[in-house]
Amino acid sequence: SDRYTIPDQPARFARAKEEKNERYLDIETVYNPAYLKGKRVAITGANRGIGLALAKELVAQGGKLIAICRSSSEELEALNPDEIVTGIEVTS
Repeated sequence: SDRYTIPDQPARFARAKEEKNERYLDIETVYNPAYLKGKRVAITGANRGIGLALAKELVAQGGKLIAICRSSSEELEALNPDEIVTGIEVTS
């Protein structure tokens, strides 16, 4: 049924391209980072991976980063976060 989303991401992307669905294809039409400026945001796992990518975006948009992670990293330190909370273990 076309009523629900297609679970296959490559197929969803191909369909969006075929339909010229700008909302799906152009992040700028749905994402305005201006609201992050000055906001204090806690990000878990901010020392690497997706958490680090989110932290970079937040800082680039003028947000205040509270990084929560097991240990820091050089990349995280380079962002100059407002606070780094380390020693947090969430997997046990």
